[in-house]
Amino acid sequence: MSIDRLSNHRFLLGLVSGDRKNEFKAFGRDWNERSEIFREGWDLTKKSLTHPNRLHFSGNYYNKLTGSLSVVPQLEDGYSMPLVAIGRCRQDLSWLANEPDAWIWHGIGEDETAPAVKKLNGLE
Repeated sequence: MSIDRLSNHRFLLGLVSGDRKNEFKAFGRDWNERSEIFREGWDLTKKSLTHPNRLHFSGNYYNKLTGSLSVVPQLEDGYSMPLVAIGRCRQDLSWLANEPDAWIWHGIGEDETAPAVKKLNGLE
């Protein structure tokens, strides 16, 4: 990925599900399916970064890839670009604790932080 190379591997890719109905309508997507759409998009993004040659992918929301597409430039061998979930993305805490490399979430009160961290630690 060009920006990753230009930043000397300091690039973090943040993904968010979106929460505005008009955004989903503009792309012909059902706002009520945003959780599933996000997770499938996450899987496609991760696969395109970890298996960039002749991508194969089949899902319900994104086009089928049959091996005729490759990502260029590719990440260096042994390096994986960190993926960050922004917000809850309508995912459960178990997914957030185990799938992304990091998670950024706002809107949690100071008194709720310690119980949330304790719960996340138990989900490993």
